[in-house]
Amino acid sequence: MIHSKTGSNRRILTFPAVQPCKSISLTTLLDSLIQLAGDILTFKQKHFSTNKRSFQKTIRQIQNLAIVLEEIRIRVGSPRRYFPGVSSLSEIHVIFQKLKFLLEDCTRDGARVCMLMSSDQVSDHLQVLTLSISTSLSAFPVSFVDLPSEVNELIDLVVQQARKHVVRPDSDDKKVIDSVNQVLALFENRVSPEPDEINRILDHVGVRTWGDCVKEVNFLGEEIEAERLENKKNNNNSNARVELLSSLMGFICYCRCVILNKRSSSSS
Repeated sequence: MIHSKTGSNRRILTFPAVQPCKSISLTTLLDSLIQLAGDILTFKQKHFSTNKRSFQKTIRQIQNLAIVLEEIRIRVGSPRRYFPGVSSLSEIHVIFQKLKFLLEDCTRDGARVCMLMSSDQVSDHLQVLTLSISTSLSAFPVSFVDLPSEVNELIDLVVQQARKHVVRPDSDDKKVIDSVNQVLALFENRVSPEPDEINRILDHVGVRTWGDCVKEVNFLGEEIEAERLENKKNNNNSNARVELLSSLMGFICYCRCVILNKRSSSSS
């Protein structure tokens, strides 16, 4: 588990979603869902340091689901009687919140290398959320809303796509993770890695400037401190996580001091 905090005091890879209150009106819930879907779609153009293809598929599903929600909002108006779909929509609301948190983590400046090395954990989280979308949408009482046939077909499409979507780290992610591990092994043996290999790693995660490296180092420093405090709190003597984070910090410092200087000199 990664323990560093975001600007909103939320820890990385934690998802403090809030369940909509039972008394929430259907229109308010739908408006909030549509807003959340719009927030998720803004990540479409952002750089993902891990699981890019899986996130792109999920965002396309949310794009289709946003169309469905808009149509439901139009059709139901402001119902005064009980609507049986509130429960399903509330579940989707929680899923959307968690998905937004995950998207924030995987596009966050400063956490790019750390998130890459957590790609398996990211895949697990995204898989759970994707399947949850399918389950919640399947339970929505479409017969209760007079939706156009094409919208009902779109619901079926989203359900099937979410159900069949197998989330796993991209093959490119795995290659770059292997490269990072190889570079760390070279450092341990006091051997300098090939500059081309370093550049390939940096390009993959989107670390391109001195400032990017500073953000990565600052994040890793906070992460190391948080991990040590957590270990102390739990009387845990394991230093494996701290050692990995420290090695990643050394890697980024090397990139900042050596590789980026070479880039600057070659461009001048």
